[in-house]
Amino acid sequence: MVVSGEGGRSEPVPTVVLKRHTALAAGPGLGAGGSLGETMGGWLQHLWETSGLPLVFDADALPHTQGGSAAPRLVTPHPGEAARLLDTSVHEVQADRFSAAKRLATDGKVALLKGRNSLVAAERTRLSVNTANSSVLGTGGSGDVLTGVLGALLARGVGAHDAARLGAWVHGHAAQRLEARRTQGWSAADVAAEIPAAIEALLAHGHP
Repeated sequence: MVVSGEGGRSEPVPTVVLKRHTALAAGPGLGAGGSLGETMGGWLQHLWETSGLPLVFDADALPHTQGGSAAPRLVTPHPGEAARLLDTSVHEVQADRFSAAKRLATDGKVALLKGRNSLVAAERTRLSVNTANSSVLGTGGSGDVLTGVLGALLARGVGAHDAARLGAWVHGHAAQRLEARRTQGWSAADVAAEIPAAIEALLAHGHP
């Protein structure tokens, strides 16, 4: 299930509805960059702490990821969002991305710090560097596509750490395939449409 402001739900989801799903992705477009308010924000925080579903939170849902949970938890901030979560500056995040990624991966959650050579961090695990880079991923909305890919992997039973590593590569390789055709003019929808071909390449050639 996707909880977003882009054609999705923008209010708490009843428990009976949640029970029909196997994972939840929340955040993209949810608050238009502003506060979600007490009701929605409180529900997301409660969900983060108590739900048995695997969760991936991005964008406006990221402030509501305090504390741990026994179920898989994944956060996917870009440098600006990471700076707010860590109470620091974007400059400091970018100056030592490895340290920032590790600091984000607390309380058992996995952190995917987006950017060129996205990083995947988890406690007691070696940090992973995703080298599937492309300028196409600078397109607005491409991060939302990544959230959807990660949510789909979690729904299929892939663990949060593996989902982050696999999802980042597939997302990046889809963009690389588009860039090989032309360097500009692509949309986030184009990245999403290229995901199946990127997965096929993964299965055929054994990457990453």
